[in-house]
Amino acid sequence: MKKFLLTAVLALILPGHTPAFAGFFPNGDFETGDLSGWSFQEDFVDVLSSPLVVNVDDGTGNRVGEINTGHTSNNVLTSTLYRNIGTLPADAFELFYDVRVFEAGDDAGSGSGLPDLLTISLLTDSGDIAPMMRMDSATVLIDDAGTTLVEVLPNGMYRFKTNLTGKRGATNSRLFFDLFDDDDNRLTKAWVDHLDLTQRNAVPEPSTVLLLSGGLMGCLALRRKRKVGSK
Repeated sequence: MKKFLLTAVLALILPGHTPAFAGFFPNGDFETGDLSGWSFQEDFVDVLSSPLVVNVDDGTGNRVGEINTGHTSNNVLTSTLYRNIGTLPADAFELFYDVRVFEAGDDAGSGSGLPDLLTISLLTDSGDIAPMMRMDSATVLIDDAGTTLVEVLPNGMYRFKTNLTGKRGATNSRLFFDLFDDDDNRLTKAWVDHLDLTQRNAVPEPSTVLLLSGGLMGCLALRRKRKVGSK
């Protein structure tokens, strides 16, 4: 028990501690089985619900948000899954998210044959869209220099992170996942999962470090005293 407490205290005071802020995105992992907390657009117009955006199982028991193209079924050229973020934290944070784009079928219609495109962007206070990245079933294009690919996951999804330092403090922000149909009768799906904010190189304030360090030293001194008294 004492060893556990010592390890826990050291984990708090040593540099490199990086707390996650998954709570900043309620249902950011879609494990509620629905799309609560998320909003939808069809051709950039808000709708109460969209048959093109659903919560599905990725085949491994994990839930994801799924965006579908819909030109062949209802003439919708752009399906959007988005959420209001509100005020971004003032400190330096990195936004993590998992995405995947894959072809779901082809109606063998005429068209350009180009894959449909998923774009990920952030709307900030200025009213400008800050693009982060674009991807189709074969290509990933980074639009934000602060965006990097972290890893490829077993379910075929890609994990990315974006440094939000330059956008911190922004209010009324929105995060958009837009899937564009290329009007070629090619059906495409995009998966979104595991939105998270992680503080970069988070280190407790000096007063917190001193308090924890003092407590640890006191515990060690008390233990030493008890050893001496028992001799």
